[in-house]
Amino acid sequence: MIDVSAIFRAGISPKQIYHVSSKDVREASNHYFVCVHITDDSEVWFCLCTKQYDSIMKHVRRIGAPESTIVQIDHDHSGNNLSQPTYVNCNNLYTYPMDQVMQWVDKRGCTYEGEVSGDEHSYMINGLIESPVIERNVKNQLRT
Repeated sequence: MIDVSAIFRAGISPKQIYHVSSKDVREASNHYFVCVHITDDSEVWFCLCTKQYDSIMKHVRRIGAPESTIVQIDHDHSGNNLSQPTYVNCNNLYTYPMDQVMQWVDKRGCTYEGEVSGDEHSYMINGLIESPVIERNVKNQLRT
């Protein structure tokens, strides 16, 4: 028998896009996430993807964040399965222990959907660092 979660755990890395449909993700069930970082203590950091550009822009203006905290993902890129213009609000970071992500995989609530480009990933890291609401210790880890 193939241990899917072991393969997934070994393969998960920054830049990868995942569709999370697990009801265990109260904040954003049935959405796409981009893995932006994995910490040394196996915490997975995700940014949420959305098609709702206007909603993100309203939020960004409300908190006084720079527009660079919104990153557009090219849905025509052959490396991902996105079918519509997609945006990432880098003012929100979702962090989960690797074990919890593996539970989603075991329940078939998390599927791999391709990758963002290296430039898009760099823009996300930069957006997180420039965000006025992301904690300093997170920014410091992203700079390394």
